[in-house]
Amino acid sequence: MANRRSAPNRKRNLADRTSWQPRGTNRRAGISGRVITALVLIAVLIGIIGYVLIFAPFLWINEVTVKGTKNLDAEKISQSADAAVESHFGPITSRSIFLINEAAVAAAIKRSNDDVAKVQVTKQWPNSLTADITERESTLLWQTKDKFYLVDQQGIAFEETQPKEGLVKVEDSTGLPVEVGKQIVSSSFIKELNDIQQEMKTAGFVVTGFRIPESTFEVQAVTNQGYYVLFDTTRSIPFQVDALKRAVQQGKPSQYADVRVPGRVYVR
Repeated sequence: MANRRSAPNRKRNLADRTSWQPRGTNRRAGISGRVITALVLIAVLIGIIGYVLIFAPFLWINEVTVKGTKNLDAEKISQSADAAVESHFGPITSRSIFLINEAAVAAAIKRSNDDVAKVQVTKQWPNSLTADITERESTLLWQTKDKFYLVDQQGIAFEETQPKEGLVKVEDSTGLPVEVGKQIVSSSFIKELNDIQQEMKTAGFVVTGFRIPESTFEVQAVTNQGYYVLFDTTRSIPFQVDALKRAVQQGKPSQYADVRVPGRVYVR
């Protein structure tokens, strides 16, 4: 009798064993589903945010302010910048402030306006740009062989021209070719020339031009008295001009005065 009563129990236990699953399996399946749903929602949210940042009209550049122009056409510069702010995604265009590369806009402005020496572009949130312009100024007239070029304060030859009055002329005796838009001398060298001219003027001499015989480390300052002065641009200009002044007091040079050697002036 005991064995008969225990048979159903054994079958029930066997059924229990065959239907047994590891504890927590259904729970993990439920968690995975929630994770997938959350990831999908996050992806959708990121897509919406990205769409708003790129294509929302209130974040599109709709105004370009140009500052610092004197002789240049500010409207032309604004148009150059306005064309450079567009980003293209196939047939779709965006002007979002988040996609603006200030350096790329500045480069576009300089490419389309040769008389722009420097430009700084800054974003003005939420939908405008400011372009601060530094115009080129003709600092000197550079002559190489029979060609003349206007050179700005950065030492860049920005225009081939004809001989002009009112500009300091620098004759490059080496005759090296000049490419418009390229730097031919350093800004520090131009400063040295300006210093020589100013110091000579203060001392009572008039410089009508300069010659570069071999390198920019030495220059010949041509005076209106028919002679030139050899300067070493690596040494103090005031000291060399002072030495010239003392030497000229003893007798005017007929051809040149060399003040490059400290403590001596060679006159001919």
